[in-house]
Amino acid sequence: MLPSGSQFDEWRRAANQLAERLRNRQQLAAVFGAFSAGKSSLINALVGEPVLVVSPNPTTAAVTHVASAGPDTPADTVWVTAKTASAMESDVFRACGRLGLAPGSLAEAASLGRALRPLQGGPPIQQAAAFLRAFANGYEQMGPRLGSRWPVPLAQARAYCADENVACFVERVDWPHTAPFLNSGLVLVDTPGVDSIHQRHTQLAFDYVRQADAVLFVLYYTHAFSRADKDFLLQLAGIQDVIGLNKLFVVINAVDLAKSAEERSAVRERVVAELRALGLRDPRVYEVSSQLGLAARMLERNPADGRFVQLVRQRLKLPAHEPLPTAADLWEHSGLDHLLADLRSYMREQADAVAMAAVERVIAGARSSVEAAWHRWQAEAVATQAEQARVAERRRAWQAELAAERAKVEAGSSVLEAALQAEWEELVFHIGERIRFRLPALFREAFHPGRFHAGTAARQALAAAAQELAAALSRQVEVETRTLALRLQSQVDQVIQRRCESLAAEAVLLGVDVPTASDPEAAPEAAASEAAGRLFAVPSVELDWTPFQATFRHFSNPKQFFEGGGQGEMLRDLEDVALPMVRDAVQRLADQLRAGAVQRFRDQLTAQLERTVRAAEAAGESLTSRTPGASVDSRQLEAARDWFRHREPAGVSVAR
Repeated sequence: MLPSGSQFDEWRRAANQLAERLRNRQQLAAVFGAFSAGKSSLINALVGEPVLVVSPNPTTAAVTHVASAGPDTPADTVWVTAKTASAMESDVFRACGRLGLAPGSLAEAASLGRALRPLQGGPPIQQAAAFLRAFANGYEQMGPRLGSRWPVPLAQARAYCADENVACFVERVDWPHTAPFLNSGLVLVDTPGVDSIHQRHTQLAFDYVRQADAVLFVLYYTHAFSRADKDFLLQLAGIQDVIGLNKLFVVINAVDLAKSAEERSAVRERVVAELRALGLRDPRVYEVSSQLGLAARMLERNPADGRFVQLVRQRLKLPAHEPLPTAADLWEHSGLDHLLADLRSYMREQADAVAMAAVERVIAGARSSVEAAWHRWQAEAVATQAEQARVAERRRAWQAELAAERAKVEAGSSVLEAALQAEWEELVFHIGERIRFRLPALFREAFHPGRFHAGTAARQALAAAAQELAAALSRQVEVETRTLALRLQSQVDQVIQRRCESLAAEAVLLGVDVPTASDPEAAPEAAASEAAGRLFAVPSVELDWTPFQATFRHFSNPKQFFEGGGQGEMLRDLEDVALPMVRDAVQRLADQLRAGAVQRFRDQLTAQLERTVRAAEAAGESLTSRTPGASVDSRQLEAARDWFRHREPAGVSVAR
């Protein structure tokens, strides 16, 4: 227990405030996957009710938060948040760009969308056209609501997810639910598909992956890994490597479609192999049937519900004369019980780890304060006047050293910054090398035999393949630079933390109580997070595909290209064209991110040096103005120092 007394009231108050924040902390489990992989149906099965409606268009999906209704939240009301006007413009103008349109405003884009005729083109073109038509159809109704948030009765809420003309305007839906497992603070987040055409959705996915406590990635049983799946998981692998935490739960959905146990086992083995190839070590993989899981929950309430009786018979291939399994057996058969149990166990472990880390930070700050107070007390009550003078002289010399260090930091000549810059050069080089290594696979995915089927003009097929390759390389640059941004932020924070710790250790010996950057008043977490978001934002990348046309000379016909060596020759030429473009884009983004990282480093270290100098000055003034030994209760201080020196790292209790 922390000792009582006025000397320690501030530390006790800070610890109790931390405990309250941890009790009220929500834990996010973000659900990702390609459009139609079964994200919404998985959430429906977990909560035991079809609350989410599958979006009819992969480009209109909004983020949906499903959380505990709570005692003060009506479970029959849903809150809808519309996109801001700028977010809507980003989505609409990007779709228009894919269609060769350049409107000057949302109103003009709506007019173009209403006049849009059927277009020829691949999935990206068709998705962009579908989104623009939906936007145009809903603009008159939803345009005035941009940037607003409003409550919607539960009976009407599904329209904001199911009606694409409305859903394309929605940023987020908050859906309260009474499922018991949500009462612990767990929030299920249904995200847009990882194959969304919108850059905003890509950045949104990155933010949720970074912030979420757990990531559920849903794969449909009959679907192979798409390029979008691989890019998302590659990004996740990079994030997990930086934070040193495995928070991925891979869910293979609809495993009841397997024709045999051997086929099901083979699918699982393929998924595990793909995950490991992407750098995801020790993956957690779950085989589930969300439809059977939802049916189990619904039949538990109403065993005669014809919709779900029919669904179970169809999925299990049961004839009409055979009895249905019990709801409990169905739930176990669905595989969801195992997934939910592991997810909840993992969340509890994470909550405990987060709580202990936060408490340890509070305790470390209090320990530092006690040690500094102890040295001050010794200087006041025990030291001779000559010794006090020597301590004061050392403190003044230290202040001068800190001032010189601050000048170097501001001038960009700090030894710490130079070490960071050298490390960053190495990181940027390896980004280009990793993309070079992936280029052959990306090339073959774009220039595949199926693209050159009979009836398709060779020039048109080559152009489509080149566009797909340029888009794939652009995503690789974005994936790598987002991970780089996170790594730069982490490295800066680690260097600052180590320097803060060394400053605190030096300060203790001089009787100086130094506030650190982790103190709530010194750097509020929300403000720090917002600032980091601005410094480390990665803009979209769109590499130009037209230089690739120079390599089309290696294509005469499909047989010559795929069997006669033309594909290999084109790839060799493409490396000379594409890789310099990739490296230029990486370098441009890396330079921007490094500038942000340098700014963060200089701002934080300068601020900490200033705090330390002020604390040293205050310590010197307090020694000359106070009666020796009279400023503290020595028994309280000695008890506190003894407590900190003998306490165990875990199991901290805080007196209220």
